[in-house]
Amino acid sequence: MVDIGRANPKVLSGLWWCGVVSIITFFLALWPMMGFIPPPAPTLTPQEFYNLIFDNVLMFRAGVIVVMISAALLLPITALMTYFIARMERGHTPMLALTSFSAGIINALLTLLPAVVWAAIAYREDRDVMDMQLMNDIMWLCYMMYWQPFVIQIVAMGVTTLKARTPETQIFPRWYGYYVLWTAVAVCGGGLSVFFLDGPFAWNGLVGWWLVVVMFALYWIVSFVVWRKAINREALELGSG
Repeated sequence: MVDIGRANPKVLSGLWWCGVVSIITFFLALWPMMGFIPPPAPTLTPQEFYNLIFDNVLMFRAGVIVVMISAALLLPITALMTYFIARMERGHTPMLALTSFSAGIINALLTLLPAVVWAAIAYREDRDVMDMQLMNDIMWLCYMMYWQPFVIQIVAMGVTTLKARTPETQIFPRWYGYYVLWTAVAVCGGGLSVFFLDGPFAWNGLVGWWLVVVMFALYWIVSFVVWRKAINREALELGSG
């Protein structure tokens, strides 16, 4: 039997802010800095992709650094999610919390590693354009097909939320558990992008990209609001509010 004690609400708030900054910087890097929202079409010629990168390569390189910072900040938010899940598993060995924590570490790594590929693409202007296209294919297929760790991480949150029945363990409202599980289903569409160069299931298509990225963004917005309320409530209960 394991009983997770209460964490310092100020520490929890710090972890929460790391998550907010992580998601904001990720989208800022992809959109205005790198021009990757929406992603470059899989049907671009190697020369067209080369021009896309090197027309403003300094901003692109800066965007890569911001993505890497964003990836690192996923670690504190993973710790926060693990804490919440462990609290909801109170009285039992927190296996779902450990599962979520492990998946969150992999999620951070798989956000970081494609950024290194981007950096390599932009590092040498004289690289063969076919090699650049290959590296770009690897990067986008990695991003759109690695939904598994993220899904495992949030499914652990959703299942634990729905299983919590007592006032001590019911940290989040039950609707949040259902919402998380629906999000987990919706973001799996990117996994089909390996079969398509164009159309709705391509990595820049309606299902392969837009549905995934919209549900991903909404998940974080909703979660940050729900988690903030839980942190504030915990601070009040501990007399720290």
